[in-house]
Amino acid sequence: MLKRKDYRVFVIAVLSVIGIVGLLFVTTWGIGISPDSITYISVARNLLDGHGLTQTYANGIIAPMTHYPPLYPMLLAMIGIFGIDLLDGARYLNAFLFGANIIMVGLVISRSLRGSVWTSIFGSFLVLTSGVMINIHSMAMTEPLFVFFGLLGLFLLALYIENPKPLLLITCSGAISLAFLARYPGAALVATGIVAIFFMSRKTCYGRIGDSVIFVAISSIPMALWIIRNLYIADSATNREMVFHAITFAHITSALTTFSRWLLPSAVPDIIRTILFIMLVVGLLGLSVLLLQNKRRLNKSDSTKQYLTKLPCILVTFIFFYGALLVASISFFDAQTPLNDRILSPVYVSGVILILSIAHKLLRSMEGIRVIQVASIVLCIVFAGSYLLRGTSRIIRAHSDGQGYAGNAWKQSEIIQKVRVLPSELRVYTNAPDAVYFLSGKPAYRIPAKLRATTREINKNYLSQLTSMGEQLKNHDAVLVYFNTITWRWYLPSEDELKEKLPLRVLFQGADGTIYKAETTTNE
Repeated sequence: MLKRKDYRVFVIAVLSVIGIVGLLFVTTWGIGISPDSITYISVARNLLDGHGLTQTYANGIIAPMTHYPPLYPMLLAMIGIFGIDLLDGARYLNAFLFGANIIMVGLVISRSLRGSVWTSIFGSFLVLTSGVMINIHSMAMTEPLFVFFGLLGLFLLALYIENPKPLLLITCSGAISLAFLARYPGAALVATGIVAIFFMSRKTCYGRIGDSVIFVAISSIPMALWIIRNLYIADSATNREMVFHAITFAHITSALTTFSRWLLPSAVPDIIRTILFIMLVVGLLGLSVLLLQNKRRLNKSDSTKQYLTKLPCILVTFIFFYGALLVASISFFDAQTPLNDRILSPVYVSGVILILSIAHKLLRSMEGIRVIQVASIVLCIVFAGSYLLRGTSRIIRAHSDGQGYAGNAWKQSEIIQKVRVLPSELRVYTNAPDAVYFLSGKPAYRIPAKLRATTREINKNYLSQLTSMGEQLKNHDAVLVYFNTITWRWYLPSEDELKEKLPLRVLFQGADGTIYKAETTTNE
């Protein structure tokens, strides 16, 4: 007969296996591909071909990769060494990471709240059925890797604060170093570690300073070397330009909408979801204050021994620094950073652990109040049911249609099929050069942009670039391929604008777009 601990481990392991199998089911037609995914795959392929950490742009030009850290492409290349196709390798890697992240959340909750069998299982279940987690793991993106190593690093950091052994400090620093090499926002993890060691450790001042030096060295030196490499070969640390463009109210509402969708289905109006989410946050903050004020009394009434008591503070610190980093990035480096499920996924995972930890502590302190206990159980069942339905719907939809450029709509695109048979000497201008190059193998050039996407500055060369493209079209050296399915590239001119400014004639009209050539003049 299984003991409580064995039962918990067994159930979490089963949930992990279900996650892996489910992720493979979702990606039956291939791992989801986004514009960033194409870069990762390209870098991994070039690395295997002996070209180093370089990327092949849609127009066929090869250049050093600096815009992204190197860990994810390097892992894909390591998988490719064994003869596994890189797209398949990304699929298997993300399926493994999905299972690992399900286990990681359950493990962290289990270790921080000894005896919390159902709380740890519930945490793993929320990760398994979360649309956020299903989405990021079914795409060839760096977030699953960042979540795994980031959460592992924070968990080991909490262990170290409680039991300051050198090995824990080294492994914690190493995990955070790998998260940093997966995504530049890993800087938030480094900042969290420094604050935790300085203000939460029980060591002397000199001991904390020494530990901080060791932590920063191990967690940051690999990234520092990567930055030096970028500066040396490309004269740019991260291929980003520093220009002030303050975060907008639209960013804030987008973030609130994303948070609220974690709580309630999309069918509920945005305003209602947002209000309920804000009420939940305010309520949790108030209850947390009460917990801190009555900590001694609550600990006496709680028969369960508490471990990793600093973990909630560490998670709050990370969420603060991660949010601050996003605000700084949007305001100074990349104005088009979307505050969507993908970007905010590390906050989701941290929030699940944090909220469940607070809720567990509160319920333990109210064991004698049966109404609250029953209401909590009902709420958890309703919430779990909602997540299960939404997660299942997401899985079925992704399995049927595929995701991103690997989706059936793109694979069966009439426009892409026509582009494949175009004469090789024709230059292809398009609003989706990454998709054209990835799906057809033909080099493609982006149409001139009216604005610079990352800085929102006006492109002063727009008219001259448009004129140059028009001349090539007029000389029959190029075609224009415009996809009506590309709606997120707001900085590019619309199809109607191009038809007004250029003498275009339809060469082929498809359901997903149009191929244009230059209008033939009467004297030709």
